[in-house]
Amino acid sequence: MSFALFGYGFGFLAGVASSIPVGILGMISVSKTIEEGFASGFSLAVTVAIMDALYCLAAMFGISLMISNPTFHNALKLTSILLLICFGIKTIRGKGKQSELQEIVKKNNLIANIFTVIALYISSPMQIIFWGTVANIVHSWPILSASPIDNISFSIAVGIGAICFYFVLLKYIHFISFNQMKINSHIANFITVGLGYVIIAFALYLAVTFLHEF
Repeated sequence: MSFALFGYGFGFLAGVASSIPVGILGMISVSKTIEEGFASGFSLAVTVAIMDALYCLAAMFGISLMISNPTFHNALKLTSILLLICFGIKTIRGKGKQSELQEIVKKNNLIANIFTVIALYISSPMQIIFWGTVANIVHSWPILSASPIDNISFSIAVGIGAICFYFVLLKYIHFISFNQMKINSHIANFITVGLGYVIIAFALYLAVTFLHEF
């Protein structure tokens, strides 16, 4: 039970970590929070979190079917380490594309904006790569078993983690906007860059454990 809870906790953290680099989808939620209030922005953020959980679920079941071959299993481990390092570097160097927001979101049209967020999510190949890497790590080390219930529970934890992060972020944005205060971008950049280094450090830790197996 404690092992499973650790795995679900990892899923929660994966959901939070996937949301911290506030890219175009996160910035849409931020923009709508500033323009129309917390409820409007948070509804779009919940849409992103649900998509995170669904993509993670698909990846978890997909990887579960591929780990029975030891050679392929080791190849998946090595691939996940390399991809994690790439994600860490991308997180450190990445910046949100705020200038594109006005061309993407529509004012006071929640349903249209939800479908826009879903379309943008589906159109991004990085989502498939990222959640494939997460599922790969979970099943290759392993952090959880490959049972259907663990796959589903882990994916739900991912969604909850993303929702919790967006709730805190958008509440903060709404508070800042309502009180006409300036947003300290340096803090956000510091957290994002810090996450990038944490991801790289975690990748190096996995690399060490991988080498110890030989």
